[in-house]
Amino acid sequence: DKMQSGQYSVHQLLDEALAMTKDRIFLKNIAVRKDYTTLDCKIWVNKLKIKIALTNIIINAIEAMPPVKGKLKLITRSINGNCVIEIQDNGVGISKANLKNIFTPYFTDKPAGMGLGLSTTIDILNSNHVKTEVGSKEGKGTRFILTFEKTQQSGECL
Repeated sequence: DKMQSGQYSVHQLLDEALAMTKDRIFLKNIAVRKDYTTLDCKIWVNKLKIKIALTNIIINAIEAMPPVKGKLKLITRSINGNCVIEIQDNGVGISKANLKNIFTPYFTDKPAGMGLGLSTTIDILNSNHVKTEVGSKEGKGTRFILTFEKTQQSGECL
């Protein structure tokens, strides 16, 4: 799998994930706000898989949002030399009880959902050395915070 890994721009990865979801964003009339750092971070990841993970998180955000006035916010920052991506929505939010289950396979609180999206996503993020935090308030929205080790070359010296 190492062959698939390389150094990629965080902004490019996010933009590509957004492009994958642009129909859904358009259909639901969601306002997207990008708050990118001026300096683009380069991260060492498996591009295809990270794009799937980012796309899954964005789709989950879209599905959680109301039919009107949906807002998706994408933020990138550099903290202590690590690259941080924040994906925020103003959707229904996740209850405290459900929050600890969202990465469990087959867990879903969507009536028709299979619940595989986020458990696959966390596997991808973990295998790419991404630290994931999720904060949510019911009725207010959810935010995913992904911390990438900037110079980490996945798989070296293992």
